[in-house]
Amino acid sequence: MPGDLHNHSTCSDGSVPIHRLPLMAARVGLDTMAISDHDTLLSVQYCYDHPTQDGVRLIPATELTGYDYERSHRVHLLAFWPDPESKALREHCDIMRQRRNECCLQLYPQFRTEQALEYAKDSGVLYKSGIMQALHELGLCDGIYTSLYHYLFGWNPRGIVLHSPEYRPVRDVLATAKAPDGLPEYAAGAGAGQRGDDRWH
Repeated sequence: MPGDLHNHSTCSDGSVPIHRLPLMAARVGLDTMAISDHDTLLSVQYCYDHPTQDGVRLIPATELTGYDYERSHRVHLLAFWPDPESKALREHCDIMRQRRNECCLQLYPQFRTEQALEYAKDSGVLYKSGIMQALHELGLCDGIYTSLYHYLFGWNPRGIVLHSPEYRPVRDVLATAKAPDGLPEYAAGAGAGQRGDDRWH
């Protein structure tokens, strides 16, 4: 039963629309996949609404972001089968959507808000990947996750753009992931601000 439990779509900072992911997974021989977009319930609801698509079983999931203030370390937690009606989870996603947009829109002084959010039409949230997409379309870089991305937004060494929304304490996020019946898991490889090894990122 080959599967992949950590995938992103354009519901957050992935590059592939969510409805295309299952067929891509089927073509590489997967029969199960979790779509675990950052701090959103969009992919969660999609997977509940489409439990099987193109022969692939979809697992509802979300990747919740928190911060361990004791160790100065960003933490990503995968929550599988979360309750999309959970008040705590909805509140977390609303907070992170607002904070991300406020942070990213500061980097878009030459665009109106509506123009900037064109790069986030599926998610409603502007991520660094959306900023890079805009630069790419303007001919200012040759891709999204390139040396320019690391120069601007890198973690180690630190990029020149201070792009960090205020994250909620990881203990609070863990409690949110568990409520009421969620199954949390640490997203290995995605801590300290680094991209995880997401197959369809």
